[in-house]
Formats: sequence, structure tokens, C-alpha cells
Amino acid sequence: MIHNSPLADVSSKSTGIFDAAGFSQHSNGEPYINGKLKAEWKFLTDYLSKLGLDGLKERQLRATRMRHDDGATYNPFDNSGEGAGCWSLDTLPLVMTAKEWRQLETGLVQRAAILEKIVADVYGPQKLLKEGIIPPELIYANPGFQRDCHKMEPAGGRYLNLFAFDLYRDSTGKFRVFRDHGSFPAGLGYILENRIITSRIFSDLYQKVDICRLANFFHTVQQGLQKNLSLTPTDSAIVILSPGQESPFYFEYALLSRYLGYPLVESQDLTVRDSKVYQKKLAGLERVEIIIRYLHDEQLDPFSMQTGSNLGVAGLFQAVREKNIIIINSPGSSFIDTPALGTFMPQICRTIMGEDLLIAPHPARWCGRKEDKNFVTAHRELFDLTNGLVSHHLAAREPIDIFSKQSHECLAREVLDSTVVPSLTPNGIRPGYALYRFFGCATEYGFSFMPGALVISSHDRSTLVSGSADNQMSKDLWVISDSPVEPFSLIEGMKTVVDIKRSGDLASRTADNFLWLGRYLERAEDAIRLIRAIYHRLTSETRPENSPELPFLLNLLRMRGMLPPAANEDKVLRPVSTLVVQLNDALFRKEFNTSVVNTLIAVQNSARRVRDRLSQDCWKSIKRLDDFIVRGNIDTLDLLDQTLYNLNSFSGLAMESITRSLAWRFMDMGRRIERALNHVELIDIGLHRRCSSTSNALEALLEVADSIITYRSRYRTRFMIEPVLDLLLVDETNPKSLGFQLAQLSEHIEHLPRSTDQKFKTPEEKAILAMLTSVRLLDLGTTWKEGEEEIELEPMYAFLDTIREQLLDFTQSITEHYLSRIPATSHFATLHNK
Repeated sequence: MIHNSPLADVSSKSTGIFDAAGFSQHSNGEPYINGKLKAEWKFLTDYLSKLGLDGLKERQLRATRMRHDDGATYNPFDNSGEGAGCWSLDTLPLVMTAKEWRQLETGLVQRAAILEKIVADVYGPQKLLKEGIIPPELIYANPGFQRDCHKMEPAGGRYLNLFAFDLYRDSTGKFRVFRDHGSFPAGLGYILENRIITSRIFSDLYQKVDICRLANFFHTVQQGLQKNLSLTPTDSAIVILSPGQESPFYFEYALLSRYLGYPLVESQDLTVRDSKVYQKKLAGLERVEIIIRYLHDEQLDPFSMQTGSNLGVAGLFQAVREKNIIIINSPGSSFIDTPALGTFMPQICRTIMGEDLLIAPHPARWCGRKEDKNFVTAHRELFDLTNGLVSHHLAAREPIDIFSKQSHECLAREVLDSTVVPSLTPNGIRPGYALYRFFGCATEYGFSFMPGALVISSHDRSTLVSGSADNQMSKDLWVISDSPVEPFSLIEGMKTVVDIKRSGDLASRTADNFLWLGRYLERAEDAIRLIRAIYHRLTSETRPENSPELPFLLNLLRMRGMLPPAANEDKVLRPVSTLVVQLNDALFRKEFNTSVVNTLIAVQNSARRVRDRLSQDCWKSIKRLDDFIVRGNIDTLDLLDQTLYNLNSFSGLAMESITRSLAWRFMDMGRRIERALNHVELIDIGLHRRCSSTSNALEALLEVADSIITYRSRYRTRFMIEPVLDLLLVDETNPKSLGFQLAQLSEHIEHLPRSTDQKFKTPEEKAILAMLTSVRLLDLGTTWKEGEEEIELEPMYAFLDTIREQLLDFTQSITEHYLSRIPATSHFATLHNK
């Protein structure tokens, strides 16, 4: 291990890969200082110079592909465009020495201690307000200040458990604090993703240099949380509460859930009973003691907050008051993000800490003070005006006007004086600007910080602090240790011996998502297989009007609402050009609810909701469905084949890699329910199209049911209705038959949680038993007689109708018994508006 080589002396100006961009001209920037290369950068510049710009760009492309496969997107659920915009990663890392990190960490720890004391004082004795250290306008007029939280001391005594600070290097090379993140720190998952990718694409370099690992910080977070538990760490006592997959940061929540091992929940998963919080699972309610929340304060409890939001948990504040739940971070802590508060930090630090502030804040003036307002008015060109009360995640109520009566809301910030950092662009390495987001957590002995940062960079200073994510990049920060780094893994750190388990409980919402993931997967496969069969006939040598089975296939699409109804079946194939347009709409029109593209989007959305439970290979198969959604220049038949292959890949991976847990059972139940319903519909319509003079309709029926190879291998004769129906209805050895689906559903039902004192079969058990028995007792030999031209179909239609109704009743029973959700409760003051 080479842990000293990066800090070798550099006595002369390097001629490395950064020289062409003129970085040495920028004083106190990165990687040069006073025209000379910093010692800690030499190992990286030597490596990059050997790699070359082309090699660096190739690794950048690899990183982009990895991000896409991982689903690491900033806004991955916006379907209005051509596809989700990837959160951009600049693979060129920044470097910091261990000595500089230790100095910086001391200042960060001091600031964390100050912020927690401020929160404790504002919601407690309020000495800082009474003594005039903090102006009351910054608190009582602050939308982040929650009056309901006054005197609400958190269980465990900690107000801030996880937090982050945005810093930048000024023109002298010193760090300054630009803003604080006290309510909840966004970006922990992205810094983890950045490190995973950079360590992979630069693995040959990463393994040779002692770079401080990130896993130790996450282990510290786990230890800090688990010391507050009364339940055992193996229980689901700690959960991550997210606003749902509509959030642009949902990827981060799912990644943290998988990495930390805490369930990812939404508000409907939780309920408050007797001032205690429980998670709703299939087997019943399970106690929750700690919530890592990614909801804003005003969204946490819809009963207490008059916001009309349904994202929170009704009664949560009462559970906090009675110290039955720990919220990370404590409700009401968002006011600490107040931008104007930073201008008072030096005085606050001297008052409550008795020492000077170690890291200076960004130069700014609060216009609530007369002298600052007058100075800003006289030197308007030196400042950027922003809302001084509202943190960056809240919208300003009105434009900032320094001359209005609300001048106390105005903060005048000096223009950001950030030094340059190297940034990789399509045109090479160019100067850019950066904010460093450092993450910290509370421990039993104080505060600890992650030796690294989520670096946000941009080519423009104004875009860096207020621009959209589309114009920003993220980078990784490597802290070079001055001693050998020992490998560490979160898994290896879990030394507690636990009881062996073969299964586990499952949250009702998660089970619901898995059920619908299975249904959407089967629905997509079935629709693609059907449309592909139609396209094969439209593009074959045989003219469409000479394909007697084509009307049957088209009627299947019409029954599903994927094609408009035909006024005259005899003219359904004329003109073919119109039919092709309608088929394209059935495939690609997002305005049609039943289109294939919308079904695939539903597949992806369902998969994202259970992202924390899917393997990386399974997720890659789901992400490859983007090719159909974006639809590049590819032949339609090839696109259908490729998409069906991706869907089948996921099915195969799920079958082989997902344990036979409740999650897998609900996903497979969804498949079996959807396939059974499709089969009933397929046979119902197919019987109407049966023609004694030709077997084309029966052949098409088997083709769409994906059973034609099985039929041909068993029967060396023409297609006949009795063996066809036996294969599709009764034969339980055929994985595509109705009997097989019902048999599988029966097995799954046997493994679902049930009450120990249950004496009789549940409605779903009775329904599946009735269906399976009727299929097994179905005697096709007494219905059709060999050689008859006329066949009585009414008994079969009655049988299919009965099965259809029983399937729907079965699905409804499963939903009511296991998947019913807890409705959100609105504040009573908002009810009159509904």
C-alpha cells in the first residue's frame, strides 16, 4: 500500500494534464497554489497524464452508463420529456490531505455543536432571543419555526442527528460556510454512489492510494441510532420515511435503505396508536422507535400542521411529545437553515461557546438591521438579494424588496468568490467552481463527520448556488490518509449473533407494489407478444386479407381497449396503412392509458417503489426498458423482440435470484392473477373465432398463449380444439395454462401470514379452492365429440364467466385482507375546503 507517495514534494511546476487549461494561473485554486502543483495532487496528475484525455473521457462514458443502470437520476420520474435526465457525475475527483481535513473537521464539529445549542435554546429557554443575540424576526416570522414544537424535548436529548454544511474555498484558499442543512441532509446517497463509481472506474489507482473510506461514517450513524433502541437491532425499529417515488431524490432513499439495512416506508405505511408509532405489515402492526425522515417539518403531521399535506403521519407530534418516537432530525429543526442566521454566527459562537468561530460564514448583510440596509442600498451592485428567512427548499412568498416593510426578510449576499477546480467537459478539462457538502452525525461523545464530500460544481458561479441540476455536476472528494487505511464494511461491522431466519414479514405497501409489479410485467409481456404476432402477419408474404386468424388477433386488442372498435369486421383490414397507425398508437402513444409504453412505465414505477429489494441485475433489466420508452431509430419488430427479451430476463433473474419470501410470492401472485385473467379472455374470444374449415385461429391462439411449441411436440396432427383447450385450461404441467396459475396461487396462499386462532378458511382460500376444483373437474371429452361440426359453446362460456368473476373476487379479497392502506388524515382546519 502506498500511503505516502501522494504527498511527495513538488519543487517545480508540473507539465501534467491540467497545464493546457491554464490552472496554474489561478492563485490558491485546485490543483495549483501560487503557480505550483500541490503535493497531494501529484499522484493523480501523474496517473491522469498517463491515462490521457481520451482515456479519461472513456471512463466518463463508463460512469454515465453505470449511473443509468443504477437509476442514479436527479429527477427520474419526469415522463414529460424523452427520458429521465441523469444526475451528472464529473469523474475527475478533488483531493484533500488528512492534515487539512482534521483542521476543517474541527471547525465543522464546532458549528454542529453551535447549531444544536441554538435549536435547544429556541425551543426551550430562549435566552438568545431574550438577550437580543438572535433578532426575534428571524425566528417568530420564520416559516421554518414550528410553534407546536416549543418545549417538545426529543427522546434521547438530540435535536440534530444528521446534518450537512455547504462550504466553498474563497480566493485565499480558506473554507467558508455558504449554507446549512439542519432539517434533513439531502445527498448522502449520492455521495455514496459517486464513491462507488469512482472507485470502480479508477480501481487500479484507488487500491494503491490510502483514501479515507466512507463506510466508517455510516457505521457511526448506525451505532448512534441503535443506542436509542429498546427493541433489538434486528427488529424493524428504525425506518426511513420518504415522500414517495415522485420525489426527485427517491433513488437516494432506496440506496440508503439498502446500504443501512433500514426499511423504506411512506406515510401510509405508518400509524399512531396510543401515542406510539407502528408500521403496518402483513402479519399486523410492528413498533417503530426511530424515523429517519425526508419530509419537511410542515409535512410531518397533517393533523397538527395546517398545510393540507397528506405526506405525513397523523398523531406523530403527540408521539414525539410523549417521547415514544425519535425523529431524525427533530421536528422544527428546519429553521436552522435560515440563511440570515449565518450573519450572527460569530457573535452566537462567542456567547454560547466562549470562543471564536473557526469557519467564517459567507459575507452577507441582513437588511433587518438599519445600518446593513443603508449600506446595501448604497452599494447595490455588490450584492445578490435573496430571502433571508426562507431556506432554499421553500418558495419565497413574494419578490424581495429591500425598501418594503418586510425588509427583515431580505439578505444581501456578496458575490461568491470561489476558487476554480478542474472540471471534465466534452471539450477537455476546463476551470469550474465548486461547493463542498460535508455530512455529519451525532454520536455518544459529540459529533463526527464523513471524510469526504458531495462536491457540486458548475462552470458559472451564479449557476452553482441557484441554478438547476441540469447545469450542475457532482464530484467526489478524496481525503488522503497519512497512515494505512484498513478495509471496512458495514456487513463486517455487524457482530451480533442473530437467530437463523428463513422468512420475514413484509410491509403491506411493499406487498402491494410487488403484486402490481407482477401484474404489469405479465400485462406488458402479453400485449407485446400479441402485437408482435399481428406485425408478423402484416409483414409476411401473405396478404393480410388472406390471414383468417388476423381478425381474431385484432379483436383481442380491441377487447383490451388498445385499438378503436371496428364498425364492420369484414372491412377491419382495409386500409392496412390505417391499421399500422393504430398499432403504433397502441404501442407508443402515452395519451392512451392502455398503450404498451404506459404499461412499461408502470412496470418501472412499481419497480422503483421496491428498488431497495431488487438485485442490481434485476434493476438493470428494468432500466433497459428505457429503450422502448425513448424509442430510438429501430425497427418495430426488433424493438418488440428486444423488449420482450428484457422482460423475460427480469423474470428469469427474479425466479433465480429472489428468495422465496413474501415479496417474491406477491410478485408471482400478481403474475398468476394477470395471466389467468388474460387466458380467460383469450379463450373466450378464441372460441368465437373458431372455424371448422381452418385451424389458423387455433394456431394463433396457441401462439399468443406461448404454448405452440408444446402442442406441436405432443400432437403430430392438425390443430384441434379439444387438445388445445386441455393444454390451455386443464394441464397443470404447462406453466401457461389456467390450471397452473390457480395451482400456484393456491400454494402462495398457504404461505401467507394468518391468525393463529383462525378456525375456518379465509375468503381467498375458499375462492382459490373453488376455482382450482372446477378446473380439475372440467371434462372436455363430454363437451366436444370428434367429427361434429356444430359445437355447443354455452357451457364453456358460462365456465369462463364464472372463473373470471371468481378471479376478481379473489383479487379483491387479497387486497382487503393484506394490502388495504391506512388513509392519511388532514388537519381539521382544512376539511371544509374538501
